[in-house]
Amino acid sequence: MALINQKKWEDGHTLTCKFLDGDDFQKGKVKEKADIWLDHANLKIEFVNDGDAEIRISFQADAGSWSAIGNDCLVSSYFPTYQPTMNFGWLRDDTDDREYERVVVHEFGHALGCIHEFQSPTENLDWNTDAVYASFPAHQTTGARLISTRTFCRSIHRMGSARPSST
Repeated sequence: MALINQKKWEDGHTLTCKFLDGDDFQKGKVKEKADIWLDHANLKIEFVNDGDAEIRISFQADAGSWSAIGNDCLVSSYFPTYQPTMNFGWLRDDTDDREYERVVVHEFGHALGCIHEFQSPTENLDWNTDAVYASFPAHQTTGARLISTRTFCRSIHRMGSARPSST
């Protein structure tokens, strides 16, 4: 796991989360799986129904699953307060529990300030680009340029501040 110190939350912070849409089943699964982080991160997660929230969760923003990186969700020029900072575009009531856990834990990791390990500025990988393109599931494949940006760009700083990171 790679963490960007400038993007992480203060120790002991209570991270407020609010659902912008989704049904009761989806919301319950996200709450259950997000709580897995409580055993590993020095913070609390509070789901609110009204008012402002740092993490604003949608299931309908688009077909992808993604999250703002850490406190980038506070950058209102990139994430206006009425828009999501996290999306679970393919999680439905009939989605397997293991997939819920994989995706929710992954995206909440981004919300806590984690990036993909291969994006670490200290990582030096020799990519087999053909194999990488072939490995992307159909529901995540949105073109070679986007895959290249999300996969081969090692540093979040090179990608630009306040960009969502997807699964």
